[in-house]
Amino acid sequence: MFTPADLGRAWADCDSLILGTDAVAAARPLIGAVNRPSRVVVARSGAEDDQGAEQGAWLPGIAAISLPQARAELSRWLEGSPASAVPGAVAVVGGRGGAGASTAAIALARAAARVSDQVALIDADPMGGGLDLALGMEAVPGARWPDLVDLRGADAGRWLLASLPAADGIALVSQDRRADQAPVSAEATAAVLDAALTSAPAVVVDLPRHRCAQVSIVLARCSILVVVVPAELRACAAAAGLVASIAAGIDDVRLLVRGPSPVGLSAEDVAEAVGVPTFAEVRGESGVAAALDQGEAIAVAARSPLRRWADALVASWRGASPPWWEEGTEPPGPLPGSTRGSS
Repeated sequence: MFTPADLGRAWADCDSLILGTDAVAAARPLIGAVNRPSRVVVARSGAEDDQGAEQGAWLPGIAAISLPQARAELSRWLEGSPASAVPGAVAVVGGRGGAGASTAAIALARAAARVSDQVALIDADPMGGGLDLALGMEAVPGARWPDLVDLRGADAGRWLLASLPAADGIALVSQDRRADQAPVSAEATAAVLDAALTSAPAVVVDLPRHRCAQVSIVLARCSILVVVVPAELRACAAAAGLVASIAAGIDDVRLLVRGPSPVGLSAEDVAEAVGVPTFAEVRGESGVAAALDQGEAIAVAARSPLRRWADALVASWRGASPPWWEEGTEPPGPLPGSTRGSS
């Protein structure tokens, strides 16, 4: 038997709810709550139809279905239940080794943390050296990949965020550098990513530069793929091959072009060579490499090109306006964003 307290917790925590008629009275005061399920349905028996009519409505704005007559309708409703709380992850990959994908992923996570309660940053590159070191979180207690391989169940998302090492609004799924660490299975990758997507307002994934089962699982769940490419001829060739290999089926692929070019390539030249028309360009910043080595915050200055790019991408991902200029005015300097420099 449910209690009003049980219903209150479910109302705040669940994305979809099926209520019995015995819960209608307790649910009525919750209709206007800020935190509420995105979808609610009242399941009633045919014999209760007249009772509902006498009440005027089961719940204002809430559909009611009669069982067992509407079993097919309920099945369709359940099949259409949202799988995640956010549209998908933002995945970041380097067009060549050392391109700066981890730096870009951290910048995105920090940008998302500025506008969200908590961000899940997933280190999916076992050969990348570890985002925990770059964030200065190697000594922060919490679960690492080896501790998450059996993650399953309806409460996985809530447990995941509570168990991860976290700092400055970023909950990190980090690699374990022990020599005896077994490769993370595709099943574990899917479970961790699905749990993150159902519980975190934003998810950023740092990907390795090769096609494998784990990368395919991440790409199937991402809404944006960012490819980081230095403005160099060989980097363009490598990135073009990478995009052809892993980006098929992804609607939103964006380049982050790192300049300046040693041979005079423009961001437009790089985008054309790689075959991705949506791009942004950032210039190298002094102190970023040292900050990463020391686990310090990167791109903290408001005018930092990397920070401006990350803020713009997060804003476009969330459907908001870029945060650094007033609506209707020109941005200060080149706009770091999509086709021909707009975000």
